[in-house]
Amino acid sequence: MTFTPSILLVGCGNMGRALLDGWLAAKVVAPGQVTVADPVAEVPAGVAQVDTIPAGRFDLTVLAIKPQQLDAVAPSLAAASAGGVLLSILAGVAVERLAAAAAAAR
Repeated sequence: MTFTPSILLVGCGNMGRALLDGWLAAKVVAPGQVTVADPVAEVPAGVAQVDTIPAGRFDLTVLAIKPQQLDAVAPSLAAASAGGVLLSILAGVAVERLAAAAAAAR
């Protein structure tokens, strides 16, 4: 039996898109495993795209937004990342602030 993780990529600007392209090129994920929450990004074929963070649980949630956007996404972050791994590439944002943002949404 193979584990097929579900991944939510929040933000698909330069850094988010680089991550996504790398995952797909290396074939560590299939396009159908990834959902991108970004209203303006162009994503590869087969990758689901939504305007806002969807309700539902993801095995991995990757925050690839600008640090100043954290407070705006925090209310919907907990539902998506509950029970899964939350990975942040937000520059200069302490783990304590990420934990508080995720907890505030619960």
